[in-house]
Amino acid sequence: TAFIAVTLLDASSHAVSGKTVTLTASVGSQVTITPPSGISDSHGEVVFTIKDLTPENVTFTARDTTDAVTLAKKPKFLFAVPPALFAPLGA
Repeated sequence: TAFIAVTLLDASSHAVSGKTVTLTASVGSQVTITPPSGISDSHGEVVFTIKDLTPENVTFTARDTTDAVTLAKKPKFLFAVPPALFAPLGA
């Protein structure tokens, strides 16, 4: 589990609040994004939780759906297989 924070800023680098933002993952990926959309807060921010049990590289795309603007930055995240846990077996 990880988090992605999307921050909306205007041309003067001021936070933009009250906009609906969606986050989508690469087509075919197994990632779960929660929530699927959110409203930017007073800091222009929406935080998403991402989770994937499949080892894969995923590219994320954020979109301000209020103004139909896709953000230029597309973060990439490598989900890896968690290490096996050691459990002693007794007879």
